[in-house]
Amino acid sequence: MVNPAITNIGDRAFAGTAVAGKLVLTNVQHIGVSAFQVGQGEYEGESRLTAADLSGSQIEIRTCAFCRQTKLQSLVVGTKNFKMDTLQSSPFVGCSSLTNIWIKGPALTTNEMGFVVTNAPGLPKCIIYASTNLPPAKAIGWLGLATPATSNELAELSEPNRSNCFGVYQTKNGKRKAFFVHRRSPFEGKDGV
Repeated sequence: MVNPAITNIGDRAFAGTAVAGKLVLTNVQHIGVSAFQVGQGEYEGESRLTAADLSGSQIEIRTCAFCRQTKLQSLVVGTKNFKMDTLQSSPFVGCSSLTNIWIKGPALTTNEMGFVVTNAPGLPKCIIYASTNLPPAKAIGWLGLATPATSNELAELSEPNRSNCFGVYQTKNGKRKAFFVHRRSPFEGKDGV
């Protein structure tokens, strides 16, 4: 755990160093460019970070902050003021072992989620835990989150459509709806928050 008094981690602050195990940030508000980057050029160093819990902070994560942390398997993100720099490159480029993403708090935009998962080459099967009842952030440049389907509407879907975890279908009234097959978020209370 980083000292709770620390609120800013500057550009390249821990680049090339062997930060190991689980990183927990409770009060950090800013993680700079390449702050924890390893494995390339002047940022040589062994990837030893296995988990990052960024949910305790009102945080902004800049470009390539965790680049090439190839042993990073678990990521917890999400506060009311979470912001991710997606203008140049994902903060998680090369995090090829990322298999669990926990979104604690308001959902990331689909654009932000795309930058987490699509910029990690060779990403294995990744499970994303999020609540459909928490208010999603406004999607930028993507389709956005769909209106939840009713249980009757989901029952109309054929089994092959459900196996892909995401799909689009047309209701009897001619409306197009998208669906996600998901589990309830462990961070979601009985009232959805």
